[in-house]
Amino acid sequence: MTHPLSPLAAALGRHSVRYVMIGISAANLYGPDGQAIFATEDIDLFLPLDADNLVAAWAACDETALELWSNNEPLDRPRDRFLAERVIERRALTRARREPIDRGFHVGDERLRLRNRLE
Repeated sequence: MTHPLSPLAAALGRHSVRYVMIGISAANLYGPDGQAIFATEDIDLFLPLDADNLVAAWAACDETALELWSNNEPLDRPRDRFLAERVIERRALTRARREPIDRGFHVGDERLRLRNRLE
């Protein structure tokens, strides 16, 4: 079974995105097989305050068919440096998720939150 982060991690690598995985998902990667694993529906990535890096992260999400959201709305386009600078200024949380199989219920809804580090 492939880890849900694998396709995105590969895309983030291709785009040379700097990030750190944090939270329960990160802790679960260090858990022994089937032991001490905690349930979570999201994967948290922490990114530096760098507009170019954020644009690259968004491109990796697009490449892996993740929808990007901010403040419960789809993230606007174009997803360029100007938008990234505004997101960083406001320390806005960007969420990425796979489109549900059926809009009526969210089966296998994977969520990814991209956070910018406060400096």
